Amino acid sequence: MKNKTYFLTGATGLLGSYLLKILLQENHRVYCLARSKSNKSAKERVEDVLNFWDERVLKKHRKNLIVLEGDIVKENLGLNRKLMSLLKKEVNEIFHCAAVTKFNWPLNKIRKVNVGGTKNVLELALKCRNLKKVNHISTAYVCGDYEGVFKETDLDVGQNFNTTYEQSKFEAEKLVHKYRGKGLWIDIFRPPFILGESKTGRIISFE
Repeated sequence: MKNKTYFLTGATGLLGSYLLKILLQENHRVYCLARSKSNKSAKERVEDVLNFWDERVLKKHRKNLIVLEGDIVKENLGLNRKLMSLLKKEVNEIFHCAAVTKFNWPLNKIRKVNVGGTKNVLELALKCRNLKKVNHISTAYVCGDYEGVFKETDLDVGQNFNTTYEQSKFEAEKLVHKYRGKGLWIDIFRPPFILGESKTGRIISFE
């Protein structure tokens, strides 16, 4: 497999952190967007969760991990012009995993992250000169309260939503379809609940 340069959001979350481990194990170069939080820098947070999965990965592949302090809700993802130029030049593929997954957030607040943040990532994608594709992590629950068979190709089937999370991810998928129309290759993944690593059951948090 040819080594690639990835841009990853959500690297401190459950799915994103495990994906980071896999990408580094395969010797890819990964730019991670993360925020400082709880008196820890973005880099410390990413390295901590990576070490939770496997301390050997960071020791062996540290040179391929570049942590960028930023935020998907900010203009240009909170990055300066130099870093944005670097991403536009180097990134081959994007994994957009960052999202608020809490069910009880007010719609306007969760929409800012899950829809507005997605828009900011897709705007970056449009400007990446060597980009092959974007991988957008959605959820199986965009089906809402629909009771029939909800196929992979389905989206808006007149469903209502049980939570603001479901609605925000539905709206993010509609946005993705618009950006496909702008020439981006975007794959959508709809996982259900993720309860931990399949073989060991390990999980970084459980709420």
